[in-house]
Amino acid sequence: LTKVMSVLDQFQDAVFIFNMHDYHISYANIAACRLVHDSKEHLIGTSFKLFVDRFLDGQYSEQFEQFLADYFANFYRNNRDQVQSGDKSWEARVQVNKGDAIDGGIYDVTLQVVYSQNGSPSVIATLRDVTAQVMAGRANRQGERLESLGRLAGGIAHDLNNALAPISLSVGSLKRLYPNNIEILQLMDASVKRAADMVRQLLTFAKGSEGVRTPIDIHSVVDEIGALVKGTFPKNIRTTIDCPLGLPIFIGDATQVHQVLLNLSVNARDAMPTGGSISIKVFNTHIDDAFAAQLNALEPVKSGSYLAIQVKDTGTGITPDIIDKIFDPFFT
Repeated sequence: LTKVMSVLDQFQDAVFIFNMHDYHISYANIAACRLVHDSKEHLIGTSFKLFVDRFLDGQYSEQFEQFLADYFANFYRNNRDQVQSGDKSWEARVQVNKGDAIDGGIYDVTLQVVYSQNGSPSVIATLRDVTAQVMAGRANRQGERLESLGRLAGGIAHDLNNALAPISLSVGSLKRLYPNNIEILQLMDASVKRAADMVRQLLTFAKGSEGVRTPIDIHSVVDEIGALVKGTFPKNIRTTIDCPLGLPIFIGDATQVHQVLLNLSVNARDAMPTGGSISIKVFNTHIDDAFAAQLNALEPVKSGSYLAIQVKDTGTGITPDIIDKIFDPFFT
């Protein structure tokens, strides 16, 4: 038995052995102790039920309890040989939330019923960390989705180019025919040009290359967004623009900046069906070394002076169940 326990201590999987009758833990290997941030001396004799709600969510917790209850009942209802011939294991893949006394991640949980020398049943609970494996699979699937999206974008971009050409030519003719309506026609012309830029972005995305980075005057981009929003959004939505003079020029893709601000504004409008307010504020800010270090987990950032763009609205917000999907293509 000592040799078996020594071998189990070499396992990467967390292993608990507990009594089926009272759930008291009789053994926990080193990986199990690391998982729950506790010592063997303290774990042995405690109830495994203390960890069930941490390891398993409501659905799997009920299945876990039902499996052991059914098996325990059958153990006393039938003779041991008949019970042993039945199903003695239970498996599930679960998301374990990180807490003060447990490491989070995705685990394959297995329960296996075994018998001691006196014939009483015990349960071996094994937890295998498959977080890296699952994340890699998700990343591969996301890559395949983006590759398919790139091919789709290329086809759509060519069709959109064909649709935009006559609109652009018509706007030029309308300017000559209706000189008194030049402001709305200029807005139409700017929107068509932006749409053409977005089409070029789709083609760039489909080819897998970078967009065009040029010096950008944020005033012109924000003013154009403000005019578009005020001219097309419902009157019960108030728009405020705060973009002071003298802000620095920066290098970037003007179409992408325009598209980000437009998408945020449109999403804000959709979140305010009964009206509200949208504010776009541009200001100088400074990122120190400590904040840059935090941001480096997401994107390489250097400390220094930056231009910040803030978009706020009084809408309903994003519910927690879909917050992780904010960057998914075509999800709204």
